[in-house]
Amino acid sequence: MIRNVLLLAGGVSRRFYPFSDKLLWKFFDKPFLLHQIELFSRHFERIIVVVSHNVKEKISRELPKNVI
Repeated sequence: MIRNVLLLAGGVSRRFYPFSDKLLWKFFDKPFLLHQIELFSRHFERIIVVVSHNVKEKISRELPKNVI
């Protein structure tokens, strides 16, 4: 069984222009990234999210405590 999952979320979101940070864009009152994390947390013990330094602060406020 696979225990860990790695989410790559370090992109610049250029194709999402004129908006920014597509992973923080809200769908049903939650950021898109949080929907992905909830889906993966049903199947994996640990979720590691790799982000760029310019969105780290914004994303870390939205993530649950069990996400690194």
